[in-house]
Amino acid sequence: MVAAGDSFVHYTETRRLYKLQMQDGKTIILDQDLVRIQELVDLLDEQIKSRLLPQVIAAFEAGDTVTFGDLGINREEISWKGETIFWAEIRTMTLRETTLVIEKLDKKEAYWQLIAMPNISLFQGLKDYIFQRYQGISGPEG
Repeated sequence: MVAAGDSFVHYTETRRLYKLQMQDGKTIILDQDLVRIQELVDLLDEQIKSRLLPQVIAAFEAGDTVTFGDLGINREEISWKGETIFWAEIRTMTLRETTLVIEKLDKKEAYWQLIAMPNISLFQGLKDYIFQRYQGISGPEG
């Protein structure tokens, strides 16, 4: 006989957390319990993007590798966790939630999970810039 208190029940709770890391190392955690959290996150995201995107584009154009966590982008290639794809091989790139889908000219696709990637919208801005600026790469998606 098993008492109700002896049974094992596993509860899973899904929460979306946003971590804002300051340049001085301080971290602010924002979670879904905050009223109007999405509006705040969107506002912060837009402010960060408008301030940093010109610097990121300038570094890219200067030939530097711009990094977003495990993702690296330079004028020749995009790389993630040891995988590298040259821009000349890429047909399209789509960001679906936190998954980067890269369709290559040979119709093969790469799926890179960018869940913990910092500044995902800054990456999106750089990606859009690259697709709009350079010929040979199809227009930006997602």
